[in-house]
Amino acid sequence: MTADFRLDSSRKGLGAVFIDYENRGFDSLFVWGTNENQMYRNRAGRFEDVSEASGLPVGRPLSGTLVLDYDNDGQLDLFLGGRPSGLALYRNDGDDTFSDVTNEVGLSAHRGTRSRGMAAADFDEDGFVDVLVIASDGGGFLLANDTAGTSFEVPASVF
Repeated sequence: MTADFRLDSSRKGLGAVFIDYENRGFDSLFVWGTNENQMYRNRAGRFEDVSEASGLPVGRPLSGTLVLDYDNDGQLDLFLGGRPSGLALYRNDGDDTFSDVTNEVGLSAHRGTRSRGMAAADFDEDGFVDVLVIASDGGGFLLANDTAGTSFEVPASVF
């Protein structure tokens, strides 16, 4: 990072993840918070705010973010947890933009879920990443990614 790189404290950031969403070997930075979210593209060590052009939700309050490749296409995607807006999935389109695929993958039923934390792993060992969500009420549930990377479902029995 450059010495002159600063984040605007008025945006009230809550967390951040590094993501090489362009597969160039340079990690960009996604910062989320209560007021605004920002995507900073890494241009060989200099960061440029590309929030508006990225297709990611700029004005949506978030409580967490996971970097994962939900459809195994080699492009890193973003799974977002929010309050009060719930869960959302943004697919990396491979052209420096992301698309909201929340409805397409069956997550619209969880739009109202207020998440506190999330973890990603291939829980069922089918080759596709699954997501564990801890809700703000203290409960939790597993979202199993199907074997085609096209939908997330809560399995009937996990434990």
